[in-house]
Order: sequence, then structure tokens, then C-alpha cells
Amino acid sequence: MSNVTRKMILDPIDVVTGECYVERTDFSLPGPIKLDWRTYYTSLLKTDGAMGCGWTYNYNRFLVVENGFCAYIDENASTVPFPAIPEKGESVEGQDNRYILFKEDEGKFRLHLPDKLILSFGNSVRGLLRLEKISNRNGNSITFLYSGDFNLIRIVDSAKRILNLELDNSGHIVSITCSQENNPAVGIRLVSYTYNKNGDLIAVNDANNQTSRYEYDDNHRLTKRTDRNGYSFNYEYLGEKCVRSWGDDGLFRGDMIYSPEKRRTIYKGCDDRIIDYRYNENNLVVEEIDPYDRVTQNAYDDKGNLVSVLDRCGRRVVFGYDDHGNKVEEVDAEGRRTTYAYDDKDQLIEKTEPSGEKTIYNYDDRGNIIKEEKSNGDITINEYDAEGHKILSQSSNQMPKKYVYDQYHQLIGIQFLFGGDINRYRYDMLGNVISVWDGKSWVNHKYDNMSRLIEIEYPDGTIKKNAYDPEGNPISYTDRLGRTWKYRYKARDQLIEIVAPDGSSLKFDYTKADELSEVIDPNGNRTEYLYDMCDYIIGIKRNGNLYESYERDGEGRLICKRDSQGKILMTLAFDVANQPIQRIIERDGKKIEQTYTYDDKGNPITAINEYANVERVYDPSGKIALEKINDKGIINEYDDTGCILRTIFDDGTEFRYKDNGDFIVVRDPSGYWHTFYYDGEKILQKRFANGFDEAYDYDLDMKIISHKI
Repeated sequence: MSNVTRKMILDPIDVVTGECYVERTDFSLPGPIKLDWRTYYTSLLKTDGAMGCGWTYNYNRFLVVENGFCAYIDENASTVPFPAIPEKGESVEGQDNRYILFKEDEGKFRLHLPDKLILSFGNSVRGLLRLEKISNRNGNSITFLYSGDFNLIRIVDSAKRILNLELDNSGHIVSITCSQENNPAVGIRLVSYTYNKNGDLIAVNDANNQTSRYEYDDNHRLTKRTDRNGYSFNYEYLGEKCVRSWGDDGLFRGDMIYSPEKRRTIYKGCDDRIIDYRYNENNLVVEEIDPYDRVTQNAYDDKGNLVSVLDRCGRRVVFGYDDHGNKVEEVDAEGRRTTYAYDDKDQLIEKTEPSGEKTIYNYDDRGNIIKEEKSNGDITINEYDAEGHKILSQSSNQMPKKYVYDQYHQLIGIQFLFGGDINRYRYDMLGNVISVWDGKSWVNHKYDNMSRLIEIEYPDGTIKKNAYDPEGNPISYTDRLGRTWKYRYKARDQLIEIVAPDGSSLKFDYTKADELSEVIDPNGNRTEYLYDMCDYIIGIKRNGNLYESYERDGEGRLICKRDSQGKILMTLAFDVANQPIQRIIERDGKKIEQTYTYDDKGNPITAINEYANVERVYDPSGKIALEKINDKGIINEYDDTGCILRTIFDDGTEFRYKDNGDFIVVRDPSGYWHTFYYDGEKILQKRFANGFDEAYDYDLDMKIISHKI
């Protein structure tokens, strides 16, 4: 079972099973198939595997083919059974026809997953077939090599990087090192692991040599984990269920009371809030009752798909699925329906919006989108090379682009075919962009061993710098003028202070439930935030005195704002789709009413008060095509990717834009045209108007220091 299907609380605990569950990503490597090395811990898993007792990793997958039984076992030990073992050259389907198992040869199988990836299994050991390869339909793959005793020792990713795994005498993974295919002798340590004599993982040391630590009881249950900044969470158990969790200083303290015979769990938080969870026979939460006895209900079909949500205000959202588990329908609280259609390969081929607008998708034999057509006539056509790289993209309203890649599948160039502009990119071994050419100059980037950006060097020699704490929170930023901003944190990555270059600071504090509770500005002024039991703001204090208070409905929406004396400042009303339809502001004894209406997509189309009447018309993609304010109009035109092309005003003023959103040509009300030129940082360099050329120079603070005509 993945974390997506669980209902988790605290840090985190499964409200149904009571298991303590930890998921971490130790490193990621880009490529045609991204390689994420994820490790998981669950207090219910007692086996001692490659990551120690209770731990596993995301490529620890098997196929069981034995005594007429056939099943796929994923990294969380969830099982997908198949009705039979297929014959050579044949296939069978499992779990709602979403998994297709094909037998290539004796002891060789290929499994097609719902996410369109393909798993290859072979070399049976102790009745289990090992994962040998993950591939896509473009022929890209991640391959896995094992020792004779079933231990993973090498991975070759889809960008031709080699990952070597070092093991201890017990078969535990103790380190992973990365090198390039053409230079295997030069390696980078990505992560290392330490275990105690009981086989428990007790330390994870990252590429920056920063360590996360773990402690366990005699039953291999996690009792304490400490992050790289030294902050700890603690866990207490009753039987196999975690009944209490708390962080340093009592942060996120919570108690759980489990009643499996009633299919019920009660959570009591650090501020005495109580949440009541009810679940069904499949361990899916069907009711959540908040501290004010308001109920959210979830309904599922017999395959475990979520088919409806009824929120605390009585609004219902409905979902529909086909036999393969693909979502084919979504109906919101106002009855607006979005539908989806798929081909026999479960590829989305048509999406219909509530407005009736359709988008149709066409694919090549490898599953790449080669044509996207909208009902408004916009068409995008893509071309791909033999390895699935997009090499050409052209659309109705956008300049064609050509893409170039290196032998490691990295994008190294983008060229606008008719404009001549070329962007180029260089990479390090881990796939980080280290240099960018914008057509005029190179801008260089540096990273730490965790692939965090630490430096940008510009052609004039100026530098921007970033620094991070062990958990990856930014602790300082230095701009091109050498000015530095500093950031301080406390428990659970909570930002508590920002110090500006002049030494002034902005300070923050938080509740035990991790909500922002206080802000102190550089002048010492204090703003406090007050919350209800559901963590909604209900009041603000300024320097100890009540400033404003808020009333909310059952869904937490603001419906009334009052001043310190209780006088109403504003009221709000909403429709069933959670959209504000009326706002009344009381000012100087006068009420100003503003009303709103929406189209069937939820876009606001009118906003009316006694001073102004605003009307909007949208194109099929949801962009504002026409906006009128008291009968004065503005027209916008976009390309099929949503980039703005042109804006026209009633007085004749017209803006035309480049792909990046900078306007490059402007017509003023007198009919004169102005042309603008920008550098790679989007800074205006030149302007041509009425026969005159104007040029600009800037200092490092982007202030104009010269203007030449």
C-alpha cells in the first residue's frame, strides 16, 4: 500500500493500522526515466532486508511464479495476484485489468504497469523472480544487476550513469556511489547507511556528509528519529500500534485510541482537539468528524476507487471510472461535468470540459503525444527521435522549436527555427544545468553535493550565492551587489527570523500544531494570530490588543470580519461550489455591496458594485480574452500554449509580446510603434521609437546609470 492511499496523521501514523510509516528520498537523478532512490520504514514490517529490519527501497520488487501461483509484489509488500501463469508468448491481466503480465520465455516475464512503465523479471531465486529492468516504450531503461545471493549491487540508469552499491556481510546496503559510463573510475558518493548489531538502520549519511539518525526498541519498532538539523520525533507503542507521537518541545504531540472492532480511531492533538476517524472493511477512511462534530464522508466502489466526497457543508463531488480504473468523469458540487476518454492502451485521447470544449490527443506507437487539437482550432504537432526525445514542436500560434540532446539524453539546445534564437545548456554528472547560453553569453551555475544551487556567475563576474542548512532550508542569500539576507529556523524547518543586509529582522513564532502564531516586524510591532480547533484563523491581535476577529462557516470559509469593537467590517456569501458571490463592505456607516458571477468553468465573469462593472470573457483554455471595465475594453490574444501574444486597448494602444512574456512592440494611441530589446535577464537594453534609438545601462542593483539617444 502506498502512502497515497493511506490516511496519515502526525509524523506520520496510519490512522487505521496504527503503524509508524517513514518515507524518504535519498537522491534523485534526471533522465528519460527519472531515478528516485526512495526508502521506506513501517513498524509492521519485521523482516531484515537490504535496508535493515522494517525498511525497504522502491526498487525492491519481485514476481512470484510457483506451484501455479503468480503475483507481483511491490516495494511495500502489496500483492497483485494474477489468475494464472501465462504461457510463453501470451499474457494475463490482474487487478482490474490495470496490470498486464507477458511471458517472454521460461523464467522471463514482462509486467506492464498502469503508469505505462514496463518491468522485466528473471533469474528466479528461492521462488522469486528479480526485477532486472524498468523500461518505457521508447526503449529507455534502468537496469539492475545482482550478486549470486539475490543482493542488488549495481544500477545503470536511463542517462547511462552507473550506481554501485556496497554491501556489508549481512547483505545490507552501506553506500551508493555514482559514476559516468565513460569515466567509471571517478565516482560521487550519493548516500551511505549504518546499522546496529540487531540489523536496524540507525544512520543515513547524505552526499553532504549530514546525518539522520534512528532509534528502535527490542522489537525493531522505531522509537525516535532525528533529522539532519538535530530535531527529533518520538514514538510510543501499545502492542503493534503507535499510540503516541511527539516532537521536541511537545510539537505535534498526539495520542491515538484505536477501536478496530468498531473500525474507528480517535486522535487527540496537543491542543486537546479531537478528530474521529471511521473506516470500512477495506481499511479506507469513510468518515472524518472534526472537533465541531462536522462530518466529511468518502465513498468508494468495490475496487477501492474514491467515487464521492461529501464535505462538512453538504457539497458533493463525484468521480467515475472505467473497468481499468481510469477516471472517466468528475462532477463538482455545482453539477459541472468533466469527462475523459481513453484508447485500448489506457492513453487519454479526449477531455471534455464542462463548457463543452474538447481536447483530442493523438499518439505514436510508443505513447508519445504527436498531435494535440482543441475545439477552438488550436493544433500542436510534435516530432520525436528514435529514443523518444521531442525534437520539434510547432503549433498554430507559436514559432516552431527544435530541440537537441546529447548522448546522455540531456537537452543541450533549443532553437527557434524562424527567429534564429538559440539556448544552450551544459550539465554535470548528476544532471544539473551548470551553464546556460542565452544567445549572447554564458551564465554558470554551481551546486553542492545534494544538487542544491549555491552559486550563479554572470558574464560581468558578479555572483549570486545561496547557502543551506543540513535539511536543505536556505539560510542565506547574497545578491550581485554582495548584500546578504540570512534566515534562521527551529524545529521542523520552521522559519523564525529573516535578517536583512542592514541588520533589521523579521521574526516568527508558531503554535504546537505548527501554525504561524506571531510576527514581530523590525520596529518591534507584534502581530498575533488566533486559531480555532480546526486551525482556521479567527482573530488577529496587534501589540496585545484585538485588531480583527473572523467568523467562519462549517467549511472554514470567512463569512464575517469585525473590528476590535465587534463592528462588522465585511460579510461574504458563497455558492455551493465554494465561490464567493457577494461581498458587503461597511465603511464610514455606508454599505458597499459587490456581487460576482461565474461561468460553468468557475471563472469569474462579472464583478459589480456601485462604482464599477467588470465583465470578462474567456477563451477555451481559461485565459481572459476580453475584459470590460465600465464599457472600456481590453482584448488579449494567446498562443495554444497559453503564452500571451497581443493586448489591445480601446484607445488604440497595442502590446505585442515575445514567448517569455516581455512585450517587444508597442503601438501608442497616436499610432507610433515602439520596439524593445531585452537581454537574457529580461532587462531592457534598447528601445527604438519614432526614428530614435535609445540604449540603457544599469548598475548591479538594476538602476539605470546611463540613457543614450
